[in-house]
Amino acid sequence: MTDREVETEAAENRPLLDRAPSPARADGNGSLNGSGSGGHHWLRLVLIISSIDLIINSTAQITLVPSTAILQDIVCNKYYASARLDPFISFEDRCKVEPVQSEVAYINAWRDSFEMLVAVTLAIPYGALADRVGRKFVFLLAVIGCLLSDVWIRAVYWFPEVFPLRMVWLSGIFQAIGGGGATLGSIGMVLIADACPPGKITTAFSYVSAGLIASKLVGVPFGASFQNPWVPMWISSAVMVIGFFLAAALIPESRQTPAGSSSPDESQSSDEEDDNLKLTLRNRLLNIISAAGAVTRWVASHPHIIPPMLGFFFFQAGEAANGTLLLQYAAKRLGLTLSEASYLLSLSAATHLLVLTLFIPLLSSFLLRTLHLQDSVKDQRLSQIFAVFLVLGTSLVALTSHVFLFTIGWVIASLGLAFTVPTRSVVTNMVEKEHLAVLYTGISVFLYGGLLVGGPAVAALFKLGMRLGGVWLGLPFLVATGCFVLCLGGVSVWRGETKGSEEEGLLGGE
Repeated sequence: MTDREVETEAAENRPLLDRAPSPARADGNGSLNGSGSGGHHWLRLVLIISSIDLIINSTAQITLVPSTAILQDIVCNKYYASARLDPFISFEDRCKVEPVQSEVAYINAWRDSFEMLVAVTLAIPYGALADRVGRKFVFLLAVIGCLLSDVWIRAVYWFPEVFPLRMVWLSGIFQAIGGGGATLGSIGMVLIADACPPGKITTAFSYVSAGLIASKLVGVPFGASFQNPWVPMWISSAVMVIGFFLAAALIPESRQTPAGSSSPDESQSSDEEDDNLKLTLRNRLLNIISAAGAVTRWVASHPHIIPPMLGFFFFQAGEAANGTLLLQYAAKRLGLTLSEASYLLSLSAATHLLVLTLFIPLLSSFLLRTLHLQDSVKDQRLSQIFAVFLVLGTSLVALTSHVFLFTIGWVIASLGLAFTVPTRSVVTNMVEKEHLAVLYTGISVFLYGGLLVGGPAVAALFKLGMRLGGVWLGLPFLVATGCFVLCLGGVSVWRGETKGSEEEGLLGGE
């Protein structure tokens, strides 16, 4: 099944929905649920969320190069405070030696992993909490946690004589407020799924993802353009604050409420809400864990969902070789500066954006209208195509030291970065709509879990590759290629045995 059928599936599993007067409903708090009565309500919401995602995510992209440069400079100065400069190494290359680069990669990788550990631990409870108290509230809470986390990192870098550099690993503690990036991503997708009509969810997901990639396209070169790396660091904090207030003002609440329920059910729901207000914090947490456990048991009882879900994990494990490690790798292998290497990230973002806005809609139309593939097969084919791009491009990046071939390989790999869009479309339709928040948070858990494992692994592989030298310098990307091969296998073994297909016989088909 595909995203284009999610609203139809939700209606089929809740027959009373057919009696609702409109597909868009407002709850007692003015929340919007369903696909929207206005013909373009969903498009308006997509534009709002995409814009806010662009603003908030641009803060991380703005600081990508400056934060790496600041960290590298601090590590480099501390290293040469106790070691002699090799007379055969130029001043420009003095910070590219293995001890400095290994320490920078080590600090960044474990910082990301500790942040992801918080996300993996708290994402599902926060997803269940979003279904209970409101998605907008949890979204704003996550923004606050991310802002405090960034402020802590800046404090450590600003006072390197006071704080050991590895104190940045504590930044994840602040992301416990709201669940961090995992919650931001999952709640944004839920808001889209709640508002979109049938047949528009895959396209909407593509546009939201395009907003995230556009933040890299704009943010990375902007941050790299400053001679003083601290200027974009503080600019990004101000942008995060602006994003918070825009989200508070513009994002509507879309907490899913039962539709078309009878009066006794509505009365019972009201009584339950009153009882919930009297629960202790401990009991509320137990209820959240219980709800998450129910979805976990559902996934375990439907093994056909596991292979594509594992694809998210291996995708993110392979993607851990990108970002700051790619900057270090390209600078070392190709003899570039960090600012010059950052253009590879912008090129990747431009390629990815083109795929999301043009390639996916056009290829989807070709597969459906020309080849007459079923929706589920179409999304699977898209996932397979993108996985092949990842394998081919990443292997070339791992093996070449030529700037032109490296760039070609990087563009090919960037063509496959949209892998999660059609794969997310597949798994969306495997659950009832009321479980979407927890499902998308579960996807985020797989993604961030892959980064949790992949980050330290590729940092260790980078250190080993630098010591071995030669072709082994690309060892992190060789391992990433293997991860993408597993992604290809994960989406290829799935045969479309979804709950929707099981119900087709009962519904008489379409």
